[in-house]
Amino acid sequence: MKIYEATWSEVAEHLKRVDIAILPMGSIEQHSLHLPLSTDSYDAEWVAERVYERLREPKPLLLPPLHYGMSLHHMAFPGTVSLRPETLEAVVYDICVSLVHHGVRKIVVINGHGGNRAAVSNAAAKVKWRTNALVVWVDDAGRDARMKLVETPGDIHAGEYETSTSLANRPGAVRAERIKKPDLKPYSDALAFDSVAGFHFRTDEVTDTGAIGDPTRADPEKGKALWEATIEDIVRVVESLRDVEVDIVWREW
Repeated sequence: MKIYEATWSEVAEHLKRVDIAILPMGSIEQHSLHLPLSTDSYDAEWVAERVYERLREPKPLLLPPLHYGMSLHHMAFPGTVSLRPETLEAVVYDICVSLVHHGVRKIVVINGHGGNRAAVSNAAAKVKWRTNALVVWVDDAGRDARMKLVETPGDIHAGEYETSTSLANRPGAVRAERIKKPDLKPYSDALAFDSVAGFHFRTDEVTDTGAIGDPTRADPEKGKALWEATIEDIVRVVESLRDVEVDIVWREW
């Protein structure tokens, strides 16, 4: 059931049969010279729709996407809109607790933007403590296919991967004539974009175009294969939750 197309009584009846909800989320942020600012949000919603189609009945509740994310590192590029980490965490927490209040026991967050990961993780921990509900976030689905198909080391933003997937799911939005290999300037050899160390960066300090990766290597057929692997992984995660027993226990802080 798509929650945004249902009435409250229809949701109430549906939750007697299934206790899983799906929340897609992304960002509105720069994606180099050739991809729209809505890439992450569009992709999260697009994937959620394909996952929803493949799930067996009764289908989980599908929520509308959360379009804004934590994108402070991209703020030097016009058009980027960012929530503060604590704001995003609070929004995700409030959405999840609202769902639990109405009978949802398991929530799957399809996260289209890596910058959201920490806030989602923190919100999930709070939801678990407050209600005992299970919040699962998925932002690395299709990893095995990505490791095989993406040739660019440290390809993390608007590069080979995201340009390939955009060519596969909305080619008309890709400004092909503007695809350009960026001039990348990692902070150091040890802090390259595939580093074993974690760190925060300002995108404008490390790339001239906003891309981190090589979009000139993008290929739509590669993108189709990456999407198929991603969708399969998420379907497997959601279906695995059907038989997971979760007892809701409301706790005070």
